[in-house]
Amino acid sequence: MNALEVSGLTVRYGPVVAVDGLSLVAPSHSMVALLGANGAGKTSTLRAISALERGRSGTLRLYGEDVTRLKAHELVARGLVHVPERRRVFSTMTVRENLELGGYRYYRQSSELRRQFEATLDLFPRLRERLTQTAGMLSGGEQQMLAIGRALMSKPKVLMLDEPSLGLGPQIIQTIYKTLQAISAQGTTVLLVEQNAHLALRVASHVYVLRAGHLVAEGPPSEFSQEATLAQAYLGSDET
Repeated sequence: MNALEVSGLTVRYGPVVAVDGLSLVAPSHSMVALLGANGAGKTSTLRAISALERGRSGTLRLYGEDVTRLKAHELVARGLVHVPERRRVFSTMTVRENLELGGYRYYRQSSELRRQFEATLDLFPRLRERLTQTAGMLSGGEQQMLAIGRALMSKPKVLMLDEPSLGLGPQIIQTIYKTLQAISAQGTTVLLVEQNAHLALRVASHVYVLRAGHLVAEGPPSEFSQEATLAQAYLGSDET
């Protein structure tokens, strides 16, 4: 079954069309990558799916249910969660407070909140060591762990991430991606926007490539393993 189906998605900023008629599918338990150069419309796509952009048209289905008209908080309640670019943690709040805020839908169910809290800390042991620290004092990698952990507190069915490797060192990127693979293996569908195409190709089961708001290529990662093929998809050029 498909976890997420997007049909004919168009995003406009006034007269500017950022995404033009995009359709994509993320099957249940999969990890799907959305690739493209800067300005291709990747972030606008995620923001439109999560209802953070209102200048949109098209149809959105979550596990077969039409959720096109739902607001952002209603989508979270249905299981669609978005980790934005550049983390966006609450810097003056502690790690614990950030995580508990992510589990706000369970604030009346203390036992479920505790279960999610412990499960999240098991995935990110470093956060357990930082619970009383303010988020603004964390390293960039730790803030990215916190942003993902905060999203996981709501038990998402579909987890969307925008550039999770941005500005991070190789070792912390490896740690985060191993965790994302574990999250996917546990049953959460992952839709990933990633500027590092080669990294995304190593973990994704299917790839979509955007150029200037249009879908220009899609397929399994093996179809994009050659530099020339990847350059063609990104730039419309045979040059690497």
